[in-house]
Amino acid sequence: MQVTEVLFDLFVLFAAARVLGGLFDAIRQPAVIGELLAGVLVGPHLLAIVAGPEQEMVVLDVIAELGIIILLFTVGLETHLSELRRVGLPALLVGTTGVALPFLGGAALMLALRHPASESLFIAAALVATSVGVTARVFRDLGALGTTAAKVVLGAAVVDDVLAITVLALVAGLTRGNVSEAALAVTLIEEVAFLAFVVFAGPRLVRRLYDFAHLPIVPGSPFALAVLLTLGLAALSGVIGLASIIGAFLAGLIFELRRDEIANQVEPVYEFLVPFFFAVTGTRLDPSVFAEPRIVGIALLVTGVAVVTKILAGYLGARRFGRWTASTIGVAMVPRAEVGLIVAAFGLNLGVISRDLYGVVLVMTVVTTLLTPPVLGAMLRRQPIEAPGE
Repeated sequence: MQVTEVLFDLFVLFAAARVLGGLFDAIRQPAVIGELLAGVLVGPHLLAIVAGPEQEMVVLDVIAELGIIILLFTVGLETHLSELRRVGLPALLVGTTGVALPFLGGAALMLALRHPASESLFIAAALVATSVGVTARVFRDLGALGTTAAKVVLGAAVVDDVLAITVLALVAGLTRGNVSEAALAVTLIEEVAFLAFVVFAGPRLVRRLYDFAHLPIVPGSPFALAVLLTLGLAALSGVIGLASIIGAFLAGLIFELRRDEIANQVEPVYEFLVPFFFAVTGTRLDPSVFAEPRIVGIALLVTGVAVVTKILAGYLGARRFGRWTASTIGVAMVPRAEVGLIVAAFGLNLGVISRDLYGVVLVMTVVTTLLTPPVLGAMLRRQPIEAPGE
């Protein structure tokens, strides 16, 4: 692997993401769409400008992961823990229903199409988890992180992630024939205990750490502490089975000291790293899967289930906030992005699903990822003021 080649790939990805992101922003569409399409354009499946060996892609993956970690940290930083607690019950309902309905709907569809139970379960598992990075970016770009819809979605994403990991572990165990109820229970307890500890004890611990870290001999120590906390919680989340972005979001959520100062210091890092996540994600989207009629036919059915079940789950879980807000929450929970591909790749590596069905998940991922930002953006711009319980 040549360092020069990696730097060239970074240059191309960043330039393409900024140009297309700026273009979409100029026509009043979320910049994230342009950044995703930039990755598709320069990636290995179209222009192949960024199509290096596997080692180079590993480096790009790490940088992309840092980008999504910084994105979720800033989202957490702009979200107040007390406000998130106030929408706790609706978020729990949205997250739980948003896992149950897509899983049941996906499994029922695949079984009705006469696919084996193992394939059906993995496709159903790929429909479960929401990729909160896409919706969080739209909320942030439109200055809507303070809305009820954003708070419910962020809270639901945490619940969604916990349950999605549990579902994946259960499905993998069933297909291998070695599922352990005790192991699943331990995993679930670890995840819930981690979340509870961070949410309730985290702010106090951060204040204690700040007293030690804010020393004259450590210039910029608040920023350094924020970075250490973000990377630490992101890594710890991965260790216990949660997505690293959940740890990053929690780090921003509990960092209550000098929020405005930290936000200003993080902004240049955000502007640099975050576009890489969406551009690198775009490089994995292969447009050629749309050329296979049979795959597209099944994929459209799967995508329909993926979209309808998430919107319905969001609406049912958040009805108390009114029809429009509940519908907005449902739409915000639709994108799967990298999450669905990770589950499908796992099934492919296990030999449980075929490459054709991997293509089905790829189509579903592309459609839900690209469809959500413009629809959600339009809904947020037209969001009416609703009376409680409307």
